[in-house]
Amino acid sequence: MILNNSAGRELRPARIAARCFNGPLSFVYLALLILLSSACGGTTDASSQERLRVVATTAILADLVLNVGGGRIEVHTLVPPGVDIHSFQTTPDDSKAIGRAALIFANGSGLDDFLDPVINGAKSSRGVHVVTSLGLDLTLDSPDPHFWQNPLFVVEYVETIRDALVAADPDGGPEYDSNAAGYIQQLRDLDREIETMLVQVPEQSRHLVTFHDAFGHFTGRYGWQSSSFTAGDATEVTPGAMVALMELIDSQGIQAVFAEPQLRPGAIRSLSQDGQLKVGTIYSDGLDDKVSTYLDMMRFNANSLLEYLR
Repeated sequence: MILNNSAGRELRPARIAARCFNGPLSFVYLALLILLSSACGGTTDASSQERLRVVATTAILADLVLNVGGGRIEVHTLVPPGVDIHSFQTTPDDSKAIGRAALIFANGSGLDDFLDPVINGAKSSRGVHVVTSLGLDLTLDSPDPHFWQNPLFVVEYVETIRDALVAADPDGGPEYDSNAAGYIQQLRDLDREIETMLVQVPEQSRHLVTFHDAFGHFTGRYGWQSSSFTAGDATEVTPGAMVALMELIDSQGIQAVFAEPQLRPGAIRSLSQDGQLKVGTIYSDGLDDKVSTYLDMMRFNANSLLEYLR
């Protein structure tokens, strides 16, 4: 701690004490001043160690990033839980968060590319835009960007997230490595758990019919068939697509179709009300109060398939 007197000369703690206290207790005050000076310096160092600021485009990505980053990071999610990414629009607060972030995690591959102009326009010169789906070791020739429906692809997501966090915050490297290793083990356990659950569904019933075409990587991983009413949101459903899929459902004796909580169109509801089909719930790219983590979402989906198709 250094102060200046009216003449502009430095007044250090020892000099201040000598001027103010000339008696036998001067050394006590000097010791106190030195302790206070040291405490002030310690406070400054601690406050400078703030958490790494990052942004994730979706709630699922934010969950993955938090599992790796732990308490060393602060995450802002662009598309909030329960909101359909196909109709989302950013806010000024999102742009501010992007501008402050060291890392901006996106999925890429067409899912959230519409956010690229906002990200590129708002991020700082030091901000890094990390596209987590780049470099995936894909085994399916599919345009479906919902790669996390295969837990083994999420292992690769986590490795990309870990590497980006270590590069941005080398001091946290050991913690990020440890967190990533633990979470990867949970993902491998989840994969085996889902596989064990789904083999309980009769082979002739292993056909997942959904409103939204977002589960090709899930069915590809576990050896199921998949069909859907639309590749996008509810506005893309055509009468021809509905008729064609209903004919397929009738010909194969499919007992249930599945829709996401935010995408339950009237056509599917009417089928359920007429007793022609059961309609189950499944999650593709969003979380909510009932399903708040990626692991919860995948377990919910597997249980839902068991409930309606076994």
